[in-house]
Parts: sequence; structure tokens; C-alpha cells
Amino acid sequence: MKAFDNTLSFTEMSKKSMERQDQYMNFYMKGALLGLCLDIRLRELSGGKMGTQDLMQMLMKKYGEGKYFNDDELFDEITKMTYPEIRTFFRDYIEGTQPVPLKEYLEKAGFNYDEATRKITPVPNPNSKQTALRKAWINQ
Repeated sequence: MKAFDNTLSFTEMSKKSMERQDQYMNFYMKGALLGLCLDIRLRELSGGKMGTQDLMQMLMKKYGEGKYFNDDELFDEITKMTYPEIRTFFRDYIEGTQPVPLKEYLEKAGFNYDEATRKITPVPNPNSKQTALRKAWINQ
């Protein structure tokens, strides 16, 4: 994550993917981590009832074959389909340039992330919210 260029928003990297091929690894690696964080956030907001797979199913129903969305409106549409708070996630981490909040989001699910060693370990005594979110997220 330290190697990510956080001066470019994720949406900007996507729009300029041909010109910024030097950001290929940044885009795909950062994208995976943002997807992980989005999944945790959706599960947190829904009390464990919705994650990114559920969101994808909802989007497929709304924008199936032959139906298209306007790129500039997608995040607002997802917000309408999910939770008002999810708009902040898109604004800060996808459209914006804030670093991926991996440590913060893993902690929500009862995990410690050591940035120096890049190791993830379970929180020794997770609270009930962490335990519930972890169970909803990875069923552990």
C-alpha cells in the first residue's frame, strides 16, 4: 500500500488507464483492497445482511443485458440502493485520494493489521460487534 500513488483517485486511474499504464498494479491491487473494505462497510451498515456480492446481484437486476448506467451517476445509484453512508466511502476512497483504510476496516471485523510486517492477526478478545461483523464477513 505504501507504493500506491494516492495522488490519483481510483476513478481517475480508470478513466486514464491507457495513458497511465504505469499505474496498472496500483489499480488492480488497490482495487482488491477497496473491494474488501467496501464489503466490510456494507456488512457493517446492514448488520451483516449485505455485502458486495449482494450489491452485484442488485446491480445485475437493475442494469442487466441491454441496460446501461451513466458512469457519473453510478455511485449515487449504489447509495440509493444501499445506505446513505456508503456515499462517503466512494467520495473518500474511490473518487477521492484518501489512502485505503485497511487497518481501520480490518479492525472493525476483529483483526489487527501490522503495517510494518504486513501481517494480519485476530484481535485477542474481539468485542461483540467485531465478532458479529467477522462472522457475517468470513463466517468465522
